[in-house]
Amino acid sequence: MYELVLGAEDPSDPALAVAACVRTIFPSRSITIVAGAPRFGQNPKVRNLANLADHARFDHFLISDSDVRARRDYLSAMAAELARPGVGLVTSLLAGTGGTSFGALCENLHLSSFVVSSIATAQVIGHPVVIGKSMLFSRRVLSRLGGFASVADLLAEDYVLGRHFARSGFRVVLSTHVLPIVYRQRSVGDFLSRHLRWAQLRRRVSPATYFAEPLLYPTPWALAVLLLAILRAGPGWLALAAVSAVMLKVAADAVLGWRIRHVPWRPRELAVIPIKDLLVIAVWVVGVWKRTVTWRGHRLWLGAGSRIRS
Repeated sequence: MYELVLGAEDPSDPALAVAACVRTIFPSRSITIVAGAPRFGQNPKVRNLANLADHARFDHFLISDSDVRARRDYLSAMAAELARPGVGLVTSLLAGTGGTSFGALCENLHLSSFVVSSIATAQVIGHPVVIGKSMLFSRRVLSRLGGFASVADLLAEDYVLGRHFARSGFRVVLSTHVLPIVYRQRSVGDFLSRHLRWAQLRRRVSPATYFAEPLLYPTPWALAVLLLAILRAGPGWLALAAVSAVMLKVAADAVLGWRIRHVPWRPRELAVIPIKDLLVIAVWVVGVWKRTVTWRGHRLWLGAGSRIRS
């Protein structure tokens, strides 16, 4: 048995009308719609989640953002994994799909390559990274760990919640159910803004790892070597090595994207990867020093550990 608790912090959010329409179409389902949220910390998403939790009847919370596209076995797969011994929280890998604009394509390529590989690698080395777009955990356990109040003033609330669970002895696991996430129409500005925010989060919660990230992007270095070889008439093998490095990166992203999405990238989509990588490196550079983000209509200042103030 399950219920749906749908809500938005802004009572005028048009998504609430869509939620009401869904409730009308499925009258036999338990669907609660919550409009507005009381003042509760600095993080607007946590504020909304805490308010929704007050209207929930059951012990387990499955948090799912509006841009994910869950398949039929999503709930059962997540619940089965939470039922395993010692598991306290289940999160998901995300596969970007459906992009029709250049910005959306960059978003989907990045989610299905760098983001997926980073989360999977962190899981393997025993430092789980939780993505708030898909989380399942117990209300009772969350309450024992301080509830939503423990992350109400943090922007990286999902990552920190995962650390709370792990440090308290619970296993934090990745679901085998890869979750499609749809970005069809996004501008390049939207892409840069999102990943600048994420870059700043990583910079504040794990500085050492953040400064190692450029090693994961051979494209800018290879292009710099190629340009140097051309301008200075360097040896042919140097230019060949640079081009080969870029092609290997594209091939690796293509294979990973196919394994995650089960749909191959088209050649013209793969051609965007080097451009996307250059944009991401530019975002990384800005993320080193920038300390403010604009999110959900709020301008927020970031401190250590992603602590925020308006």
